[in-house]
Amino acid sequence: MAASAEKSRTLPASLFEPRVADGAVLHPRSRTAEGYTRLITSFILDHPEFEAVRAQSRDGNTIKFNHRVHLEGDVPMVNGKKLECASCHQPDAPGVFMQRVSFERNCRACHSLNFDENNPGLEVPHAGPAQVRAFLRSLPTQYADFAARELKMNRQSENREFVARQMENLRSRSLSGENLERAVFFADGRFGDAAAIAGLAGPGRAKFAGCAYCHEVTPKGEAPPLISPAQVPDRWMANARFNHAQHVSMSCLQCHAANLSEKSSDVIMPSKQSCTECHSPKGGVRFDCSACHIYHNRPQEAPPPAFRAAPKP
Repeated sequence: MAASAEKSRTLPASLFEPRVADGAVLHPRSRTAEGYTRLITSFILDHPEFEAVRAQSRDGNTIKFNHRVHLEGDVPMVNGKKLECASCHQPDAPGVFMQRVSFERNCRACHSLNFDENNPGLEVPHAGPAQVRAFLRSLPTQYADFAARELKMNRQSENREFVARQMENLRSRSLSGENLERAVFFADGRFGDAAAIAGLAGPGRAKFAGCAYCHEVTPKGEAPPLISPAQVPDRWMANARFNHAQHVSMSCLQCHAANLSEKSSDVIMPSKQSCTECHSPKGGVRFDCSACHIYHNRPQEAPPPAFRAAPKP
């Protein structure tokens, strides 16, 4: 083992990159000073703390999110239920990993994209900045389509009058299309123009404050602003095996302290100590190496053809 450890210091890091599903995002990890091979005799005795915990890693995702508010704050119930971890985090088909959280599937039910409280059915598209700008700069057409589709205003004169009223209402609040566009992109719900474009009222739906309420938005002069894409890691411990389906008898909060997390940069991964509560002689669950790690013999660990190394975020 000592010889293997010495050799590992001279090998390129690419040899140790995990192979995961195509397109998956991995939490970036740095090469340790002692290389990738260590003499470990027991998970209980000398297995190091998990890297994400030991290195006090920070999540580089740019989405602004507060787990504590969603779990313990004064958040309206969704479909008659209080929010819980499983409201957003759903297992994949085999039950091994969690599916990616998406706005359409997990956020839209509560967070409206309605920019005009007089017309709650008309929403800014959850798309790239160029598409959002195109939508805002074609509002007369958007209102006309909305009136015909949702309000059944098919007479041309009636439709035209409706569009004129809506545009006048917007001008009275936003002063100009430029101000409205600035508010939609850069208001973050805390000051300034946010109140002028706050959307649908009533319980169960959060008001739309602006893209910057959740996203990192950077101005780009006359061009549409840059909205940093979400980069949520699919795998935090890519060199270990874990199966959520085998842990369904446990509460999510027993391993992930999401109720204490107030920043999206928090890494809410379990520590080694939380695992040894069960994976130990006292806990009675197996704790040998192969319980969590695959063989280092490449032919034996080769994944299916659809799997390969994923690009780092």
